[in-house]
Amino acid sequence: IPVQQVSDPRWSAEYRRRVGAVMDQLRDGGRLVVWLGQPPMREPGFDGRMGLVNQAAMAEAATRPWVVYVDTTTLFGDPSGAFAELLPDAAGNPTDMRQGDGIHLTRAGGDRLAAHVMGVIGAHVDLAGAARGDAG
Repeated sequence: IPVQQVSDPRWSAEYRRRVGAVMDQLRDGGRLVVWLGQPPMREPGFDGRMGLVNQAAMAEAATRPWVVYVDTTTLFGDPSGAFAELLPDAAGNPTDMRQGDGIHLTRAGGDRLAAHVMGVIGAHVDLAGAARGDAG
């Protein structure tokens, strides 16, 4: 019987199994997999469900050295980790990082995420092409 309620503990186990399977399929030689967590969501119930999704992905990534999990809470949350619509841009100006739906990123949010992800990748891979360390 399919489990459709995220709050059901069987859902988390099945989701973790599926996330792990995808991570395993992505493994290839020295490939680095960068897995992005979901940012805080405006609607509390949805945010809670995304928290379960993030926990599953973080747990599975922790068991696979070729996967780097990127927690986006610090990028898009307020100091307590809750949803924040306005955050400082590269120049320090308060900027809309999220679209009106409280879910998707604006262009500024996408730029913020891309800059962070490039830093994460650069910590593991020479962006000119040579691997740094063993990614698995």
